[in-house]
Amino acid sequence: MPILGVAIPKVIAVKVYDTDTDSIKTEPADSGLKIEYEKNREPFECLFEQLKIQFDLLVIVSEIPDESLLNPIIAAAKTVAKEVYIIPPLMARFMAVIDALSKDTLNYSTCFSIVTDALGGDVHVFLQRSGNPKAFKCTFEAFLKPGECVSYQKLTIRPDKIISLSFKDGPPSQVSSVPKIVACKRLELDNFTQMLYNGALAKAKQIAGLWEKVYIEDFVQTMVVRIGQEIHYVAGTGTPIPLEKTMSKNIDAQNVIFEVERAQQIKVIGGNWRRSITRVCPPERLSYVTVDLNISIDSYGVTKVLLKLPDASKPGIVTPVSSHSTVKAVKPNWKLENVLAHVFLSSKFIYHGSDGSPMEVDIEGVEEIATGTDLTPDLVKSHCEAVFDHLPPSFTESFIFILNHDGTYPAALIKAAAEVIETKFAQTNSRGFIISDLIAYTRYALRRLHHTTIDNSSYGFIALNNGTDCRTIFIERSESQGWGVTDTFHESYESTSQLCQFLTNELQQQGTRTKLLLTLSAPLSLQNLMARHGVTIKRVKNFDKALVDGILDFGDSETETEITNKQRDFVSVVYIRQGDSEEYELIKHSQTPFKITVEHQLDAGYRNLTIYQKLAVFTDKEFVLFQCDEVPESVSDLSITFELDPFGIPKISIDPPLPEVNYTAKKAEPRPQNVDPVPSLAYSSSTASIPYPSRPLSSVPSSTRTSIASLATTSSAGATGASRIDKRIKHLGNMNAEIVITCDPTSPTAQIELFDNGVLTLVPDVNDTVNIPLFVSFAQKDVRIGFSAMHDFIEHPKSVVWDFLHILGRTASEITVNPKWQFNIHDLTDEPPNAGIEVEMADRGSVLLPADMIFSCFLKAVQRLVEAKTGKKRNNFFFYVPRSASKCQSGMREACKFLGFFFAGTNLLKS
Repeated sequence: MPILGVAIPKVIAVKVYDTDTDSIKTEPADSGLKIEYEKNREPFECLFEQLKIQFDLLVIVSEIPDESLLNPIIAAAKTVAKEVYIIPPLMARFMAVIDALSKDTLNYSTCFSIVTDALGGDVHVFLQRSGNPKAFKCTFEAFLKPGECVSYQKLTIRPDKIISLSFKDGPPSQVSSVPKIVACKRLELDNFTQMLYNGALAKAKQIAGLWEKVYIEDFVQTMVVRIGQEIHYVAGTGTPIPLEKTMSKNIDAQNVIFEVERAQQIKVIGGNWRRSITRVCPPERLSYVTVDLNISIDSYGVTKVLLKLPDASKPGIVTPVSSHSTVKAVKPNWKLENVLAHVFLSSKFIYHGSDGSPMEVDIEGVEEIATGTDLTPDLVKSHCEAVFDHLPPSFTESFIFILNHDGTYPAALIKAAAEVIETKFAQTNSRGFIISDLIAYTRYALRRLHHTTIDNSSYGFIALNNGTDCRTIFIERSESQGWGVTDTFHESYESTSQLCQFLTNELQQQGTRTKLLLTLSAPLSLQNLMARHGVTIKRVKNFDKALVDGILDFGDSETETEITNKQRDFVSVVYIRQGDSEEYELIKHSQTPFKITVEHQLDAGYRNLTIYQKLAVFTDKEFVLFQCDEVPESVSDLSITFELDPFGIPKISIDPPLPEVNYTAKKAEPRPQNVDPVPSLAYSSSTASIPYPSRPLSSVPSSTRTSIASLATTSSAGATGASRIDKRIKHLGNMNAEIVITCDPTSPTAQIELFDNGVLTLVPDVNDTVNIPLFVSFAQKDVRIGFSAMHDFIEHPKSVVWDFLHILGRTASEITVNPKWQFNIHDLTDEPPNAGIEVEMADRGSVLLPADMIFSCFLKAVQRLVEAKTGKKRNNFFFYVPRSASKCQSGMREACKFLGFFFAGTNLLKS
C-alpha cells in the first residue's frame, strides 16, 4: 500500500501516512532523527535526503510568500516521491473541514457553504458536480468585514447546509459570521497550521483513492497580474485546473515589474503568494512595447510563468527576483487637458486625473434642467452655453474633446449642443468627437478582452447584461483601421433561461475565440453557459462608472500611435417608418464614414415619416434623425442622401424637400441605477386538492371566507359602473397584464383572475374557492399555498408564513409583529427594503429566507393553478393592493424578479 506525505513550506517537517498501519507520524520529530541542515541548501532537500523515505504521493500546501521559494521544495520533493501535487491553502482548509465532519453530514447535500471566522471572514459556496454526487466545485467567494453576517442576497445560489468554521487558538471572533439560517453546523478547529496538515492529508487520500467522503475538485485561488500599478484579473477562486492564460500588454520600455499574485485570504496566516519578475528592455526602445505573458497551472498544481519580449527570439522562463526589490513602473503622466468629455444635458465634465484615473468636475452656477422639461434646440444651446461659459480656461486647451449621448434624444438636439462646443473650441487645436454610449461601452470592454495576436482572431464578441436587458456587440479588428463594431443586437428578457437562449443564438452568429460578458451578477446557469462557449465573465459593479471609463478610453485610443488599438466609427442601421407601419431598413450597418443616396417609395396610406437609428444600449428607444408629419400628397418617391463624417451626426438631404417638425423631447429621468439580473429559481409548489380541516380552525389566523367581489364583475348601477370596468380593462391591456391578483383589504386572502383578449376570468383554487388565503407553507416536501397551507398551520405553525401585505417592502424595523405569527422577522436589506423571515422547513430545520422570495413561492403556485384551470401559461402579473398596504408593492416587484416573471404593475384599491 502507498506511503503518503504532506509538507507545509513554513514548517520544516513532513507528515507521513502509512496506509498499511493507518498511522501518521511527524518527521523528524517522531523518529528522533536529528537533521543536519547545510548552508546554502534548501532545508527540505536536507530533510528528504536524510529521512530516506520513498513516498508514493507527496502533497505540498503552497502557503508561502514568494513562489520562487516554492520551486526548490518541489524539486527536492520529486527526488523522493513518485508524484508531487501542489494545492492552495484554501483547498487544504476545505478538505480539513470535510474531514472533521461526520461521514454522512454532507451525503445528501447538493450545495453547501463554508463560512470561516478569523481576523477577517470569508464565505465559499460549493455546488455538487452533475453526474458525481461526491464531487463539489467551488462556485462562489465573498469576504466579510469584522462583524458582518452572511446575507442570502449576496449568494449566487442558496446552500442547503452551512458550516461555520473558527479556531481555538486564533483571534477571538468579534461576532458570529452566521445568523440563524439553513442547517447550520458550527465547527471549531485547534489551529490553522494543524488544519492545513489535516486538509492536505485528506486531499492525498482522495488522490490515492482512499477517501470515502465528498471532496472538492482541484481549483485555482484568485490570481491576478500586477504590472506596475495596474492589476489584471487572471482567474477567480474555483477556476478548475489545468489552466492556461495568455495576455498581451503595453509596458514602459525602461523599467517595469510583473507580479503574479494570489489574492490574500485569512489574515491569520497573512501574506500573499507572488512571483516578482523584472525585465529591462533595450534603452534604444522608446515609448511603449508589447509583451506577451503566459501563465499556466498544470494538473499537479505547478505554476509556470513565461514572458515573451519583443526582442526575444523565443519564450523564456522568467527569472524571479527577491521580494525586497523596488524597481518601480513608470506610469503615463496624464494631464488634465489631454482628454475632456461632456455628457449631453449634464453640468459635469469628465477628464483624466493626474494619475490617469477618471475624474468628474461639477460646474457650479449652472441650473440643472428639470426632469420632464420640454427640450428644444434653443433650450439645449442656452444650457450648453451656460455650462461652457463656466468651464475653467485650462480645459479649453484639451487635445481631445468628446460629446457623449445615450441615443434617446433627437439628433437635432445633439447637433444644437455640438454647435455650441464647436464655437467654444474653434480657436484651439482640439479634435472633437460625438459618440454614443455604444462606442463608450465597446471601448470599456476592449480593455478587458485581453485580445492578442496569439489568438489569431480578428473578431470579438461582447455582451452587456444590465438588469433585464442585454446588448450584444460583434467587433472586428482591421490592421489598417483598428477595432470596429460590425453588428449589435438588444434583447429584453424575463428570466435567466431567456437570456441564455438569446446569448446562445448570438454566439452562433460568428466564430471568435475572444468573448467577454460584462454583467452585474451571473447566476449559475449563466456561468455554465458561458463556460461552454468559452466566454469570459467580468462583473461590473456600476455601469455608469464603466461608461465614464469607456468615454475616456475612447479619447485615449485617438492618441494611440498603434493603429490596431484605435476605434473605428460605427453607423447603426438607419430605419424609416410611416405611421404605425412596419419599419424598413434604408442603410445596413456600416463601419466607415460614407455618402450614399437611397431611393424609397412612400406608402400612400400615410402622410408622415420618421427616419431613425437605434443607438441606446439598454433600450429600443429611437434616435430620430429626421421627422415629417405632413408629407405632401404629390410626393410618392424620395431620394434620400446620407453623409457622415467620422464620429459625428449623419446629415440627411431629401429630394423633394419635406417640412421637418420642430424637434422637442422631454428631459428624461437620470440614467437608471443598476439592477441585479433576474436570478433563475425553481420551486416545487403544490396546489393538490385536500379536504378542509375536519376540526375547527380556531387556532388558524382568521381568513374571512365571505367572497371578495370581483372588480371585473362588480359595478355601481348604470353607466358609471360600466365606464369604470371599461377603464380597468383598458388599463390592464396597456400594462400587458395576464394574471391579476386582487388582495382583500379586510382579510389575508386574494382573488386570481386571468386577463386574456380583453376578458377577465375568475380562477378558483382546486376546491373551487375564489378567495384564496395568502398563506405559504414549508411543512411538507413541496411548498403549498392557500387552504392547503392553512391546514398545515394546525400541526406546523412555525412552517407557515402569512400576512404578506404587512411584511413585503418593509425592513425589519418597519414591521409591526403580529403576536399570532409563529415565524420570526430578521434584518436583511434596506435597499430594496426587505426583511428576512425565519421559518421551519421540512427536513431542513430553521431557514432564513427573504420575504419577497417566500412570496414568489405563492406566485409560482398561482401560475401553475392558472395553467391547470385554463390550459394557459402566463407570466405577466398585475396586483391590486389596499391603499393601507402600499409599501408591499416593491416586494411584489422583487418577487416577480426572483422568478423571471414580468411585473406588469400595481394599483391601489379605494377604501
